[in-house]
Amino acid sequence: MVLGWWRNQPFDLDIPPTLGNCDNCWKKSIKVLTKNAKQYPGTFDWWRQVTDRYQNVRQVSSDSQTFYRRGLAIDDIFKLSELSSLQLGLFDDAYKVSGCGESCEVY
Repeated sequence: MVLGWWRNQPFDLDIPPTLGNCDNCWKKSIKVLTKNAKQYPGTFDWWRQVTDRYQNVRQVSSDSQTFYRRGLAIDDIFKLSELSSLQLGLFDDAYKVSGCGESCEVY
């Protein structure tokens, strides 16, 4: 829907579809996150600063907290980005997400 709207505009921002305003949001698929880790590693700098700074902030639980789904940290995403597409495909079901459409909040 958003991409369709942009296609009808008289200009293009030339932002790759995997980036945008929330380039490495935890709600993006593991496929998108690992692609960004390979192609745009610098886009994780801000996310790393935030996760490092707030890793011990908890809303309710006393369990250790990670930022990304299934307990992944940014270093894990970079490790997964070294896998082949076939190997990464094995994680599709385990990391299946609805993406930005589900909602947009911290917790």
